[in-house]
Amino acid sequence: MINIYFFKSKKKILKGFKIEGHSNLFKGFGLKIKGFFLKKSKIINSKDYICSAVSAVSYMAVIGLVKVCKKKVSFKTDKSGLMECCLKGEPDRQSSLMLDTLLKTLKEIDKEYPGNIIIKSIEN
Repeated sequence: MINIYFFKSKKKILKGFKIEGHSNLFKGFGLKIKGFFLKKSKIINSKDYICSAVSAVSYMAVIGLVKVCKKKVSFKTDKSGLMECCLKGEPDRQSSLMLDTLLKTLKEIDKEYPGNIIIKSIEN
């Protein structure tokens, strides 16, 4: 299960997020895939397209905040599935748009593949 927490300011404005875990979509199936991209038959565990989608849109949001909006953030990630990003300073219109777009995109992924993602908001 992918747990996603969005941090909100006291004014209810998004200021960061934390993602933990993997969806393990194929783990229960023990699905073996042979294909063009794989040299040998492989069992797919926690690396699947839901995790990939969540990672891709989350990295895009972080890059958007830092490189496009020129915001300072605290950021960390590890192999366990953790990704955490939080604005340093107060959120503004640009950062709010970027994080709100991430939230809406993750909700769309959850609609398409229900039961793999839990999204919660936390006042911070």
